[in-house]
Amino acid sequence: MTKKQRKYQVTLTETQLDAVQRGLEFYSRIAMGQFREISDKWMYGFDWPHEQTDYERETLHRLGHKFVDLPPNAYRGIAQCPDVVCTAHDVYQVIRHRLSWDHEPKGGHTVNFNEPLKCGPQPLCKIRLQPFGRPKRVDKKVKK
Repeated sequence: MTKKQRKYQVTLTETQLDAVQRGLEFYSRIAMGQFREISDKWMYGFDWPHEQTDYERETLHRLGHKFVDLPPNAYRGIAQCPDVVCTAHDVYQVIRHRLSWDHEPKGGHTVNFNEPLKCGPQPLCKIRLQPFGRPKRVDKKVKK
């Protein structure tokens, strides 16, 4: 018998949602052993305090693979990762999909615009763009 899980609603700004998306992607890539992709994203997608050298990139790749118990140049598919990583990846895909359509309503030709593919044991989370204005309070009323 499965236990019914509580549900939560979180209100985030677009900047906060983007930060959550990046963190979930980073977490998923670590678990899959994608350290080259991580170093490239740092180098090209973030403000890096200095130019990353090949030595630093290779060190991250070598040490990272030891950390996740993979031989060099090996990766895991997301489905081979623990359930918690798959669930995080699912949330990442839902956020990525939503933000992509919000930024480019006509769509595009990248995976970002495809419906998220469920990997983890949890149902895909739901996300919607909240209209401008004060958010509605959704706290439960206490029964007397």
